[in-house]
Amino acid sequence: MPVIQKALIAIDDSKAALHAFLEALSLDRRFQCRLIAASVAPIYEGDLALVGVRNLKSTLEEPVLSVLEEAIRIAQEEGLGLTTFKARGDRAQALLDLAQRESCDLIVMGQESQPFHKAWNSLTAALLRHCPVDLLIIPHQKPLRFDCILFAEDSLPLFPLPWQNPCPDAPSPVRVHQGPLEGITQAAQSSKADLIVLRRDTSGGLLKRLTGSTTYRIVRAAPCPVWIVAN
Repeated sequence: MPVIQKALIAIDDSKAALHAFLEALSLDRRFQCRLIAASVAPIYEGDLALVGVRNLKSTLEEPVLSVLEEAIRIAQEEGLGLTTFKARGDRAQALLDLAQRESCDLIVMGQESQPFHKAWNSLTAALLRHCPVDLLIIPHQKPLRFDCILFAEDSLPLFPLPWQNPCPDAPSPVRVHQGPLEGITQAAQSSKADLIVLRRDTSGGLLKRLTGSTTYRIVRAAPCPVWIVAN
């Protein structure tokens, strides 16, 4: 796994996104990386004649500007540097474009809570399908810690870890999940893991598109943050 130099944090006015942003601030000190917060305003596709709003663009962008201003305030209180970007359009594509343009190593986002039949069209699913860099998904109300890290067995070549304890006498935070990948969430609960690390499932096909990838199912059921490593 490469050392993280730039982390892009997807932020909006939801509780899940705010929680993920607050937890992701710790990446600055752990990896000495640059933090970038980005928020995306939607494009209105209805009939403008029926809207009755004089400046629709400003209205749509107002929540984006407010949340970025709040992100800057929080970062300044923590004594951290933060770069912010706003965009308009499809959220997933805008974040992917920004990550590529800024040469980010990691995208961080909160875990959305949605019914499963709608979730496949969510931001989480879109980034899992197309994200070319590492993706860190932080469930709401779950802390981001690195005291007990559960690795999927096929992720072992990722050692040495950038977050590994530099003290040789300290106990290793790493646990390895052996067996079917589908059992990793139960293993995380049993071992009280703080973080699950696994590779992104890139298999396709109609069934995968209808039911969701193994990785996505793990993300939805995980009791802790999940770090998906780019292949």
